[in-house]
Amino acid sequence: MQRLKDYFLGLGVTPVEVNERTLTLPIELSTGILQGIISLSPDQNIVVFYAASPVRVPEERRLAVAEYITRVNYEVSIGALEMDFNDGEVRYRVGLDYEDTPLSPIQIKNLVQPAIHLMDRYLPGLLKVALDAQEPAEAIRKANLPN
Repeated sequence: MQRLKDYFLGLGVTPVEVNERTLTLPIELSTGILQGIISLSPDQNIVVFYAASPVRVPEERRLAVAEYITRVNYEVSIGALEMDFNDGEVRYRVGLDYEDTPLSPIQIKNLVQPAIHLMDRYLPGLLKVALDAQEPAEAIRKANLPN
């Protein structure tokens, strides 16, 4: 856990310790601020990073967002978007098994950066589908246009 804290402090981000296995931190994107959540399972040598959307999906838009998430997940190779159908929380999840090796800064970076990059790219479309009733296929097409 101390290595995780030190990594983020080195980036100028102060993580908040929720308990001995969980940290939270703000993540600033060009599209908004996300909540980062680091969950450590030392008994299993697994660390998981979540980048949570700042917006909960309204119940009536959850099926459309589920389609959007499925379309995104088909295109990505590391991690996955997921949605809690009960409360509409959407987050990007990526994990790392660090068995037989102490967590290094490069491992932490390789865990966190894909989630941040993907949320920066796909969060605007997700919000359009969730809040503006844009069609999922159209939102994916726009997310995949070159900048």
